[in-house]
Amino acid sequence: MAVTGRLSASSWTQMAENRGTNGCPELTNEYLTSVLMNLAPKSVPISESELSAIGMTVFLGFDLVGGSFLGWFWII
Repeated sequence: MAVTGRLSASSWTQMAENRGTNGCPELTNEYLTSVLMNLAPKSVPISESELSAIGMTVFLGFDLVGGSFLGWFWII
């Protein structure tokens, strides 16, 4: 199968299935997090971009671990 710049019918079907009920892509927490994780290091000076990416990753990890712990603690 040759690769062209076009989407096949199955690709269009898959894209349609991944859309919300109103035909727009769903705006989820996962999507917003990935957008912010990509845009934030680009919004600071280059000398600080790596440090900002590391800081965001660390705080995202703390948030995930803390949320899991509080969810477990809430059950008890």
